[in-house]
Amino acid sequence: MNKKFMNALLFSAALLSAGVVTSCKDYDDDIDELRELINQNATLGETLQTQLNTLQSAAQAAQTAADNAAAEAKAAAAAADEAKAQAAAAQSAAEQAKADAIAAAAADLEAYKAEVTELLGAKADATALDELDSRLTQELADLAGKIEGIESGLADEITSALDVRITSNTNEINNIKDLLATLTAGATDLEVQKATLENYAALLSENGLQADITEVSGRIDNAVADINTLKSKVEANTTDLNAAKADINTLKTDVAGIRSDITEINGDLSQLHILVAARLNSITFAPNAFVDGVEAIVFNSLEYGDMSKFDEKYDLLDEYKDVETITYENPDGTTTEVKVDMSGNNGMHADFMPAQYSTAALATASYHFNPSSFNLDNADYQYIDRQVEVITTRSNVAATNLLQIEGTPVANVEKGTVDFQLRRLDTPNTSDGNALDKVNTVALQATLKGDAVDEGESNVVITSPYVRVYDDVVDQRELFIADKESLETVGDKAHFASVVTMAQAEPARYEMVYDKEFNLKELIATCLNKEDDDADLHNALDIEAYKLSYRFAVAETEYKVTTGSTTTNQQTVVKCKDAENGIFVITDGFGRETIGRTPILRVELVDEAGRVVRRGFVKVKVVAEKAADYVAGIVKDLTYDCADTQTKFELDEEWMRQNVYRQIESSRGDVSLSHEEFWNMYEYDHVDVTKDGESFSGTAPEVVDGSASAGVATKKVVWNIIHGNLGEISEEGSVFIGSVTLKNKLAASEFPAYITLNITVNVTLPALNPEFTINKVYWNDAQTAFVSNVNRPASETDYASNCQFQTKLSDAFATVKFDEKLPKCHAEYFRLAGIYNGEKKMTTGGVEIEGNTAADQIITLDKDNEAIKAALNSEDGLNAIVEYVVEFESDDVVVANTFNVEFVTPVSLNMPEGKTVMDAKTGGDVVDFGGYQMLTDWRGYTITAPETTTELVQWGFWAHNRSAHKTTVIPGWEETIRPAYWDIKLKEIELAPEEKAYGGSVKVTYTYVMADATGTVTWGEKSVTKTYSVENIYDSQATVDQVLNSMITDGEEENRPVSGDSRQWIFSYSTQTPVVYTEVVVTEAVTVKAIESIKYYPAITKSHAPKVIVEKAHTAVKPNYEGKAGDIVGCWQWIAKENTQVVTSHGAYWDFYGVFGDLKLDTANATTDLDYNGGKLPSTVTLTQVGNTVKYENVGTPVGYSYKINIPASIEYGWGVAETTLTITVNPAGAGE
Repeated sequence: MNKKFMNALLFSAALLSAGVVTSCKDYDDDIDELRELINQNATLGETLQTQLNTLQSAAQAAQTAADNAAAEAKAAAAAADEAKAQAAAAQSAAEQAKADAIAAAAADLEAYKAEVTELLGAKADATALDELDSRLTQELADLAGKIEGIESGLADEITSALDVRITSNTNEINNIKDLLATLTAGATDLEVQKATLENYAALLSENGLQADITEVSGRIDNAVADINTLKSKVEANTTDLNAAKADINTLKTDVAGIRSDITEINGDLSQLHILVAARLNSITFAPNAFVDGVEAIVFNSLEYGDMSKFDEKYDLLDEYKDVETITYENPDGTTTEVKVDMSGNNGMHADFMPAQYSTAALATASYHFNPSSFNLDNADYQYIDRQVEVITTRSNVAATNLLQIEGTPVANVEKGTVDFQLRRLDTPNTSDGNALDKVNTVALQATLKGDAVDEGESNVVITSPYVRVYDDVVDQRELFIADKESLETVGDKAHFASVVTMAQAEPARYEMVYDKEFNLKELIATCLNKEDDDADLHNALDIEAYKLSYRFAVAETEYKVTTGSTTTNQQTVVKCKDAENGIFVITDGFGRETIGRTPILRVELVDEAGRVVRRGFVKVKVVAEKAADYVAGIVKDLTYDCADTQTKFELDEEWMRQNVYRQIESSRGDVSLSHEEFWNMYEYDHVDVTKDGESFSGTAPEVVDGSASAGVATKKVVWNIIHGNLGEISEEGSVFIGSVTLKNKLAASEFPAYITLNITVNVTLPALNPEFTINKVYWNDAQTAFVSNVNRPASETDYASNCQFQTKLSDAFATVKFDEKLPKCHAEYFRLAGIYNGEKKMTTGGVEIEGNTAADQIITLDKDNEAIKAALNSEDGLNAIVEYVVEFESDDVVVANTFNVEFVTPVSLNMPEGKTVMDAKTGGDVVDFGGYQMLTDWRGYTITAPETTTELVQWGFWAHNRSAHKTTVIPGWEETIRPAYWDIKLKEIELAPEEKAYGGSVKVTYTYVMADATGTVTWGEKSVTKTYSVENIYDSQATVDQVLNSMITDGEEENRPVSGDSRQWIFSYSTQTPVVYTEVVVTEAVTVKAIESIKYYPAITKSHAPKVIVEKAHTAVKPNYEGKAGDIVGCWQWIAKENTQVVTSHGAYWDFYGVFGDLKLDTANATTDLDYNGGKLPSTVTLTQVGNTVKYENVGTPVGYSYKINIPASIEYGWGVAETTLTITVNPAGAGE
């Protein structure tokens, strides 16, 4: 609106100005127009007034806008000041946090540096250093996290605050700038309008409008001034905001500096971590050997003197006869005189050669480096030594002269060690390393370098503990040049002769082909046979490890052999072509004439300086090159029969002719020999027998004379095999090879050196071809198992001792047939292959097969084996795997049939079905689960318990005049159906020395009375006295008492006299003397008997009523019927009597399957078909067993529907525990009973 007003005013002024200028051309027109204008003055004044009022309103609006802009600028300045203050505070906090972090890091670094220094100085153990390294790593990580957190949090806080303030201030500044631009534009417009009005005022001044215009102009000036003032304030605020921005930029720079410092600290910490991780902290020795319980580095050292001064006839022996002196020059320049036996083949005397020199094999020394990750390249290694004396010590920190490191250390990943290969330097006998009063010790030093040291750090040395250096010294007398192939098998026989004369007396050890090189080196080894070792233990010495080698030559001593009238020096026909590699050839100019010569060759074991450590001499025989050894033979089959059966195999004359005489070929291509030529050339050498590739000592083949041909006897090979000597054959069979080796005895012959004649016999067992037909009546319904039950009880009162599993195994099969060719000498029987509870194999024993042959064997169970009884009564049941086997006299056992034996549970516990109770019944509801067939045996027969009741028995008799008719009344008596007996089970225990074993004796007198055939006691009594005694084999007097009581009880029946007629003696009572105990104190551990369990079975009896015996006949006829009380017939009167009689029901099979325990309900583990509480009883329901009843009681909220309760039930009996489940249905109250 203001802009439109100003444009209109300026347009009017422009029009007026334009009109004045153009009117100069025509004064008359101008005057007229001016007049007209003046005339219109009043109207124009009103118009100007209106315009001024409008301009004043615009100026006031501009002032208001300027005031608002100033207020906003002031608020922006205040916000900028606040932002600046916050930035300053944030900068201060950042600087303080930086300082605190740096100080804390420095303090932690100093602490760790001190701790590291202390531990390194004290040579802390691996555990402490590992702990420090772990702690430092964790602390560094924590510190880095803290600094990063401070940095991140500070940067986030500052950045967030600055972002908010900068955004807010930027918005306010932009708003002020927009307002300032508007005001500036408005001021410019007002300036233009002011100028225009001033120009226009001159025109109007004469019209009386100047004052008003001046007033308007003043107001405009005031408005412009206010605008300029506001502009200055805005510019000042802008300057403050720019300063705040600069401060913020400075703060950002400081934050960046803090970040840089933190990065530097992290770098220092990382460097420290790298240094700690890379640094070797300690070295500990990991012993590979102990000497007298002390850790040691063991060197296998060899001490020796130089034998080069010895004549070939002399050796190192510990005795002498005639002697002369040999002077030795020692390594240090001194000399030693040694007396040598010169009398013959003996050598040096007991003073022996001085051990002037030594050498040793490399030893391995193992160490644990801490940390184990240490880079082995970051150190240089050396050893220092220290010789410890008994009283004083001397130490030397210079490099040791005892040993040196060979190669570089190797990390042994498997053992977690660092291994060094060490070579012994010093001579053991001069260093006194193994002396009783001195011990050489060495320590490993590692001088750190590379990443393991800090910049500017030097001479950082880690030293291991000192460890003993022990020399396991080998004496040169314990070394022998020997045959390599037979060294470890024939022992001393493999040793070469140590003097030339001994070699001359021995047979040739090797053969040397006259026209070929002979390599002796590849045939020999150096044997180490230490005196303190097993004399039969011979091991090859690694001579290269001791820096030793061989030197070969032809023995210098002449060896003359006389044949007939010719004497020949054997040494002239051979020469050494290569002394280092042991190559010998025939001397130039000699050929086949050397065949048969036996020269002596010399082998010397020498050190690097050529000194002789040991010598050996060996005789070789010069021969012609023979064809390759010839092997021929036959292959036969043999079926094993009985042990005394013999079978003969032959390589007869014809076979020898076709396969040997006509087939052998010489190295020159000559084929075949006559049998005379053959047997003139070959002789028996040896025989070998193998069984399946292994040496066998049975009967061997023989070379025997064959039938004569043209007056010349021939030979053949015969092998007579006795079957019983072949041992076990196995079902796969065995291969026997009898080999006869013949040796070519002619040195000049070029036919094979050896001919081997083989007889190969493939021995197999007879084929069984078994046919088994099962006896279905004794197998289960599925015909998968043979069934085994306990014995059938002989009666309802049979004894428990007869309740056994004793099943005849032959009943399992109706027929068993084998191959008709089966030897008659074989055996057939059953054997146990496994015991199982379902599919689980048992290892508890308890199942046995008794008897020796299949016809009479029975399978039994151990009634005292708890595991067997548990399996027998379990849901999975008990079964056994049984094999029907055939055994031959070779001791081979072949399985002909395998079958399953299923053991039937003897007793079943049965619970009635359909039992119900009512819920919420006052006092609870009771279920009676006892009754008929609760216990049944494997046949389904009911088992019942014995029961005793009483009943009233009424009887009487006809009486007469008692003074004339005497009667005798026999009281009631008990008939014994089964005598009482004890079932005592004993166990064996071991008594220690000084404990007592007991025995004892007792004298018992049994009294018997006579009874007639009806059991009526008639007259007389008889006594039998018996003494019972037991040996001192029991653990206590109480055990002796129980054993004697059992014997006394059994004696009641055993000692009953025999009457000889229909009458019988009935036991009445017994008396006994006190037990006389004996005891003995055992002197060594012995096994005695103790009571494991005692069960007493009372006698089963039958009660008989009293009887009346009339001893004198009546004079009148006695009534022949029973009367009643008060009846009188003539002189006879009925006398009525009555008494109470005990009636005993003996039960059925109770004792046979017993002893039975009480029936138990496991109410604590009862379950239900309720889903809401996981099948448990409601918490307010209780179940209580009383005898053969169970009471159900619910004292809580009544149930709303029927549910079932399942209660485990069990009863113990002679063969374990029978189990079942009693199911009761609970009906809600009101559902009817």
